[in-house]
Amino acid sequence: MLRYQATAKSNSLDLNIFDVDETERAGYVKKSHERTERLRNPNAAPSKRGSWFLLIVIATCVLAALVIYISGQIQVVEVHAETSAVAARLDESMRENARLQAKLEGMATPARVEEFAAENGLVRGHVAQITHIVVNVESVIEVAEADNSGFTGTIGSWFDSALEFLGF
Repeated sequence: MLRYQATAKSNSLDLNIFDVDETERAGYVKKSHERTERLRNPNAAPSKRGSWFLLIVIATCVLAALVIYISGQIQVVEVHAETSAVAARLDESMRENARLQAKLEGMATPARVEEFAAENGLVRGHVAQITHIVVNVESVIEVAEADNSGFTGTIGSWFDSALEFLGF
């Protein structure tokens, strides 16, 4: 059905535009009803026009979460690799330390010390060459008492007498 007549003049009034069949009218009514329902209940399901935007927002959020998760996993793998490398270096250092300790213990035996001394011209001492020094401890040494005439001297003497009283 044509809405405008092909022979209509530009200044004539054509009312054929208001002639709508029942299926088109039902479609208009349905769309009008959906709009009013959307205005009455804003928490209802999103409209067909806005669902693409909501879909893009959700897809973007999921993609961002996936990127964050993957980058976190990459960082965990890198840290694990660094930890493994440090552990391997630590094990190697501990083995080297044990080897050097064993070598040092082998070098510092009494027999090696005597051999080294003989190589460098040192001679082992005889018992007859050792001189003993005897100290006479029978004389008593007396120390003069400190001058306790000041404030600190008085406190020091009181502290000394308290310690002596306690048995120290």
